[in-house]
Amino acid sequence: MAQLDTRYSDQRIVFPDRGDPRAKETASPASEGGPSAGGESLKSLQLAKKIDSINSIDDFLKLVKGVPQDVAFFSSSSRMGETERSNAERPNRASCMPELQTVPLLENEPSVIYYPTCTRVKRCGGCCSHSLLSCQPTATEIRNFEFLSPVMD
Repeated sequence: MAQLDTRYSDQRIVFPDRGDPRAKETASPASEGGPSAGGESLKSLQLAKKIDSINSIDDFLKLVKGVPQDVAFFSSSSRMGETERSNAERPNRASCMPELQTVPLLENEPSVIYYPTCTRVKRCGGCCSHSLLSCQPTATEIRNFEFLSPVMD
């Protein structure tokens, strides 16, 4: 029984630092017109949704066919024959989820002192893999805070 390959060809993924001639074409937005602009946007959005469900670089690379060998993140041989590891960090995906963000409690009024002036609350944060996707809250709530406004002598 034959298996269907569900990985995406590297024709959709551009490695700009490898002298790929498609890098310039890909840099221009697909919505610039033309008969296939809508179809390309839909394909791009479908791919973006699939990429948004991935949580690691390894899973991303499994999705792509034809990834160049030098894209590997782990190791290369050193002159001594040992494995040499890069000191560069592998980034973690900043997925769309509530995260603590600093918010001011009141407008900055120079004649009045408030304490504290800001706090951290959970708000939508992170990033999406396509400009047509954005982090949006599934629920909101109003939070009331009590703070001090001392009288200075």
